[in-house]
Amino acid sequence: MKNLFLILTIFGLNKAHALECEWWQSKVQSHQVRQHGRNGTPVSAHPRQEHCRENWKHAEKVVSNFKDSSPSSWTGKERFKAWRQREVIEVLEPIPHQ
Repeated sequence: MKNLFLILTIFGLNKAHALECEWWQSKVQSHQVRQHGRNGTPVSAHPRQEHCRENWKHAEKVVSNFKDSSPSSWTGKERFKAWRQREVIEVLEPIPHQ
């Protein structure tokens, strides 16, 4: 009976697994957040769970380089169209970002 209980306990435990994020995401490890203020609002201490951040660090700087309009010095008459998300992904995918 003791062995059966031991076996059920071992197999009943949640197995630890590594969280895998997509290429455009950043992994945030679980950690304890200290009490602090954000924009004048107090934030209490709390545990942060492991999760995937939707943009990697400094992604805004990279993505802001994808312009939908012509530069001011452009002399051509071509019209510029907005970047599609898939096009941005195709350009950024081969670039290391973390």
